[in-house]
Amino acid sequence: MPALKLRVLYCDDYYGYTLESWLREVKWLLDEACGGVEISSAKLPENECRALGHPVYLEADGQIIIEGLPGEEGYLIEVLKSSSICGEERYITR
Repeated sequence: MPALKLRVLYCDDYYGYTLESWLREVKWLLDEACGGVEISSAKLPENECRALGHPVYLEADGQIIIEGLPGEEGYLIEVLKSSSICGEERYITR
């Protein structure tokens, strides 16, 4: 069982695909730092999309940690590092 479950929640297919593909590219870093990661995605219903305001979100173990798409993959790594999603003792290094 993975130590961390990441889920991309999206309203716009482009943003959802982009964020999920970036996560899959750095999955090995997350696996190392967190002791295993499961990545999934789900398209949100249209009524939720209108209410939320962002085209994509990243959820870690049930909590939203990113709203919107980071400017680039490197920034995504920085956001993940600063979010302490793997606990205080573990660090994501690149």
